[in-house]
Amino acid sequence: MNTGLHISERGKRRLKLAAMFLRARNFKFDGDNFYDMVIKTIYDLHQMDQKSLKELVDWAEVYEVAEIELLSCEHAPACLKPQYKSVPTKNGSSSLRLPAPK
Repeated sequence: MNTGLHISERGKRRLKLAAMFLRARNFKFDGDNFYDMVIKTIYDLHQMDQKSLKELVDWAEVYEVAEIELLSCEHAPACLKPQYKSVPTKNGSSSLRLPAPK
């Protein structure tokens, strides 16, 4: 399946979140057509499962945004800031990661 659709960066992130929740239910997404495979899997789900998945993805997206905003706030508690560090990604942006265990 190749949708031929342009997927925004936000859309890609939401599909990655959906895939994470679907993998917890033993769905597999291997190969070059990751986004197409996730879209097809979601399309094939029962309508109630689609709704539940959307609610989970909505929650996870809001959680991620709130976490990033909290950590970037200059008034954030100091005990929160050292827990994360910015790590460069392959595309040149950065991602927040937990430090390696000592």
